[in-house]
Amino acid sequence: MAGNRGLFSKQKVELYDQFNQALGIVQRIPNAIAYDSYGAISKLENDRRINRVTLLEIDGVSPSVESIQSGDYAFVRPLVLIVNTQSPRSKKIGDKLAVIVKSNKIQQKMLEFGYLPVKQ
Repeated sequence: MAGNRGLFSKQKVELYDQFNQALGIVQRIPNAIAYDSYGAISKLENDRRINRVTLLEIDGVSPSVESIQSGDYAFVRPLVLIVNTQSPRSKKIGDKLAVIVKSNKIQQKMLEFGYLPVKQ
């Protein structure tokens, strides 16, 4: 905060567990910003609550499946799976999970729910 010349709010950062909580915070607090996945936001495309907030454009590009896949929308959050490689059981389960996540069926479901497929 030192040297910010009043550019930033003194409001504390709030954490949330559900996208709906973040949506409520942004609607109630002027200048509030929330960060969540496009998949969570896209589920509410026809919900009137999402029309009361603005999705952030970057360099004039709005977030969409197409703009994220093409790389035109540059602010993305990758899926990261963390596995304890010191545990043979965890590694085996992690390997199985990676196969499942990369399967065509799951890739299609991810697209249906607004999430981008995992790169092979």
